[in-house]
Formats: sequence, structure tokens, C-alpha cells
Amino acid sequence: PTWLGVNVQSPSVALLEHFRILDKTKNGLVGLLVTQVYANSPAHKIGLKPLDVLLSVTYEDSSREFEFLKTTDYGSNNYSSYENGNANNFILFPPRKNEVSNILSKLETGKTVILKYLHDGKLLTAPFVLEKAPKDFSNADKYVDDDLGLHVKDITYEVRDSLRLKENEKGVIISEVEQGKASDIAQLHVYYIVLKVDNMPIISVESFKNIITSKKLEGVTE
Repeated sequence: PTWLGVNVQSPSVALLEHFRILDKTKNGLVGLLVTQVYANSPAHKIGLKPLDVLLSVTYEDSSREFEFLKTTDYGSNNYSSYENGNANNFILFPPRKNEVSNILSKLETGKTVILKYLHDGKLLTAPFVLEKAPKDFSNADKYVDDDLGLHVKDITYEVRDSLRLKENEKGVIISEVEQGKASDIAQLHVYYIVLKVDNMPIISVESFKNIITSKKLEGVTE
């Protein structure tokens, strides 16, 4: 999908009135409130900030306007929750889908679009080039070791942001631990970050796989 690099939610009428922009959002029918901006994203590059309100995008050479309509879900990005009180169903890194990404993904990658938004009550516009979203936790590169019962993934942008990891901090994140297998017995858990194997730094899923495979070839069993 094409992305802007923001998390959004539908602003309440009371909030729009507080910001004195209710009339600029068609009385609350149009406009999504920015709650988070990811580093190095198109949104970050054009200077979007939390509490900005996104209104629409248009192709640079077209007058057709794609409006960001208010959704019925006030937490359109906040899917992380304990389902029926069961901690095992907790999803820390849900897919980053929202009304903004839904609209942008219908447009052509590589094209320039003009974003219309409200900042401190002022109507502003900014051009940016539509680009594909980087991989997130749901579709990150993955390695599964059946012997260990361990599933690991590359650390993606929203994982890094949520766990406050620095850009130079490498490793892989555990996405699943199979019950009764070696990793489970060793008390490894989902969302642990694996930094090293036998003191060898892990940079990516590929490096983790290579180290584990080489250890097996050497006859290492633990």
C-alpha cells in the first residue's frame, strides 16, 4: 500500500469546536486528526505534526479531490486490546490501516499529490510523492526454526517506534513461540528482542538464520 506515515483518529465535534475549525471540516464530516508521525515518512518530511487535521489530497495536475471522511471508529488505529480479557490475544503491533492509507493506496505510486490540512487552525497545503509503505510487523521478513519452535521477524518501523528503539539498535523480534519446544522451555516469549546468538550480533532475520544454521552444521545442540 501507499502511505503517508501517520496514525489518525476521527476528531470529536467538541475538539473541532475547541480548535475553532468545525466550519473548515464541513461540520465534522471531513477531517482526520493526526495522532502520530513516523520518522522518515512522507508526513515527517513535509512537517506534519500531531493534532494537525488532514482534509484531502489531489493529484498535482488534477482538480479531483479525495477527501478524508470522518470514520465511525474514534480509534481507527488503536486496535491493540485485550480481547475478552485474555492477554494471549493482545496484539501490540496491529496492521497500520486507516482511512488515509485506504485512499492513498488507490492512487498511483510515484505521482505527486497535494495534501490539504489544518495546522493551528490555518488551512495549508503541501506536495509529496506517493511511495510504497515499508513493511510492518504483519508482513515483515520472517524465519521459522522448527527445531527451536521459534518464529522471528525483522524489526519494522512501528516496532522500533513502539519499543523506543534507536535506529542503530539491531536484532530480530520473536513473533511466536511454539508450546513445548526448546524456546518455550527456555522461557522465551513473544515480543522479546534477540540481540545476539553466542555473542554474535543479530542484524536481521537473514543473519539470525545463518548463525543458527551454521551452529547446527557444527553439531551444536544447545
